[in-house]
Amino acid sequence: MENRLANSAAKMVVQMENVIPGILNLGSQLGLAPNLAGLLTVEKEALDLSHSQFLEARVMLRKKGEELELALKVGRTFATVLRVLRKDALGPKGSREWEALGFRGSRQVPLTVDKVYVMLGTMEGYLQSRPELDYSGIDITSAQAGVLKKALMDRVAAVNLAKADVQRALQARAVLLGKARRLVRKAFNDVAYALDPLDGRWVEFGFNQPGLKATPAAPEKVEATVVEPGVMIVECAPVPLAERYRVWVRVVGVDAEMRPVASGSDPSFVLNGITRNAEVEIGMTALNRRGEGRMSEIVVLK
Repeated sequence: MENRLANSAAKMVVQMENVIPGILNLGSQLGLAPNLAGLLTVEKEALDLSHSQFLEARVMLRKKGEELELALKVGRTFATVLRVLRKDALGPKGSREWEALGFRGSRQVPLTVDKVYVMLGTMEGYLQSRPELDYSGIDITSAQAGVLKKALMDRVAAVNLAKADVQRALQARAVLLGKARRLVRKAFNDVAYALDPLDGRWVEFGFNQPGLKATPAAPEKVEATVVEPGVMIVECAPVPLAERYRVWVRVVGVDAEMRPVASGSDPSFVLNGITRNAEVEIGMTALNRRGEGRMSEIVVLK
């Protein structure tokens, strides 16, 4: 049966936790390297820590992203309120007064961080040059525009730093995962040199017995064709690992459950004696020495 190395950090930590006890219990008996369990333990702990650091960095990035979204929302709200306050005084859309306020070609408040940042800077200068516009009671001031503009850029910088932390953590984890995979592969090869493919001790290392085959998958593309009354051909596409196939039938209203009616090494069968004028359900399974796989989707003939 196939053994696969875990391809994610979390799964590799679990795989290493399964391998280590087997080496501690059977390593000396099988002639494995005496330091192998210690090496696996060190690398497992390093990978586990690195994976935790990556998860923490990702959580922090998400937090910084949320803070940026909030700063953007507050900045857009400021711009929206100032637009409403000046709407009646600035005349038709597209006038120079609207452009001076930061609205060029449209009176819509932009959605992106860079454009809101530019708009807040324009509004900061607009309000500073017009001291007669007193909206201090609702904190719509030149100073507040500057504060919001700075907050927006501070949040952008924080997100960029958090992204860099995630990237560094991801790269560090990838290096450790590669080392862990190589070490577990070495452990597998060493065990394979010492044990027969069907030796039951494979499971103590968390490995499947290489000499055992997996059971086949469920057959696909099952077709049932009536060739004459009471006779039908049932077939499916060949199934990997299958050594034999079995056909199951249930006559609705007669059989309580599916029953086997034919088996053979070829995935095509001719069935005789099928009840006429009845609703019949047909399924197929594939088998090998490891066992019988799942049943195919049921085909219904009426």
